Amino acid sequence: MQQLHNYIDGALVPPLSQRYLPVYEPATGQIYAEHADSNAADVEQAVAAAHRARSDWA
Repeated sequence: MQQLHNYIDGALVPPLSQRYLPVYEPATGQIYAEHADSNAADVEQAVAAAHRARSDWA
């Protein structure tokens, strides 16, 4: 089954919690993938990457 990770700092990164939530096919109700169950630590990681990117870009 495909696991969908977070995209942080130009890379696909698994969630720090190592937990995933199901993604359902609406027509059939079948699970076809799992997406990252991100938490506050994942958000902090993404925000830090955004701050670094902003200073490089600006």
